[in-house]
Amino acid sequence: MRWLPAVIIVLSISLTACGKSPEGPQGAQGPAGPAGPAGPAGQAGPPGPRGEAGPPGPKGESAPPPSSAQSIPRLRRLTQTCVEPGCRGSCASDEVLVSAYCAVDSGNARSPAVNIDALGSASCPQGLQNTLTLICGKI
Repeated sequence: MRWLPAVIIVLSISLTACGKSPEGPQGAQGPAGPAGPAGPAGQAGPPGPRGEAGPPGPKGESAPPPSSAQSIPRLRRLTQTCVEPGCRGSCASDEVLVSAYCAVDSGNARSPAVNIDALGSASCPQGLQNTLTLICGKI
């Protein structure tokens, strides 16, 4: 085993000669590779400035004359003075009750105590002289 130190010395000398050699000149750039997958979408930016107004559009056609159904008022107010207790009012058979309120004759203040039943008629509280007002809508 006397020859082992000699082998180690020879190997270490040969390995020191394996250092980096001087670089040559850089070659030309190669072709671009294929595109990778798209990344996630970024946040939306601020809105841009408002654009200018466009030209006016063409004039539209004239509306047809109103038919007989269009000339009939759609809402109707019905007022009834209640002198007796249990005074009741209702809309016509082709109307629905939209709203109702009672006005007390002293000061014309509205009373929240209007009574509306399931049939669409309304009444003011008993014992007071009221004005019952109904708003009826045409069906």
